[in-house]
Amino acid sequence: MSTLSVFDDLLPDLERLLTLRVWHAMWLERIDRKIAAVERAGPSAAAVTEYWACPMSLELSC
Repeated sequence: MSTLSVFDDLLPDLERLLTLRVWHAMWLERIDRKIAAVERAGPSAAAVTEYWACPMSLELSC
């Protein structure tokens, strides 16, 4: 088994890959905006919360 096949689990479907790329870019933008807002709000707003959205991790229960 080559190293590439271990990490390349995306289907060679151009339309789906382009959609995934757009979705990924939107999530990165959303995360960057949230980071900036928390940084502007100061240290007290950066406290760890107990809420986690289930889609972010399969290990966390909903």
